[in-house]
Amino acid sequence: MNYVVVGPDPLVTEDLADIVLQCDSEASVEVIPTLKSLESMPEAEVDSVFVFVGVSAQRIASSSAICRQLNRAIRVMYVGDAFEAPPEQCSEWMFVPAPFTTESISTALRVVNSAWLALRPAFRAGKPA
Repeated sequence: MNYVVVGPDPLVTEDLADIVLQCDSEASVEVIPTLKSLESMPEAEVDSVFVFVGVSAQRIASSSAICRQLNRAIRVMYVGDAFEAPPEQCSEWMFVPAPFTTESISTALRVVNSAWLALRPAFRAGKPA
C-alpha cells in the first residue's frame, strides 16, 4: 500500500513514516512537508492512504487540488487536536487524537488495512466504493 504523510515537522512525519513501516514492511511511504507541495504533486495512486499531521483540516478541505487527490485515496487519517472540528467534507476521515502514540497509529492502520482488503476488488475493477 502507498502512504503519503503530510506535515511541516520532519521529526513528527519521520516518526509516523517509521510507524507505518513497522506495521506494513511492504509499504511505500512518501513524506511531503507542506500542503503546497501536495497540491503540486502528480495524482496519487488509487490505493494511497493520506496521513496529515500538524496541518489545518480547514486548509486541507479548502484546496480543490488536495481534494482531488483525496478523492482517489482509500483513506485519510488526520492526526490533530480534538478541539478542531473538521469541515463537513472531512466526515469520512479517520481521526487520531494528538499527540499520537505508536499504538494509536498502529490501531488506525489496522482499520485502514482491513478496509482496503475489503475494497481492493472494486478498486482493481476501476469502481471505487
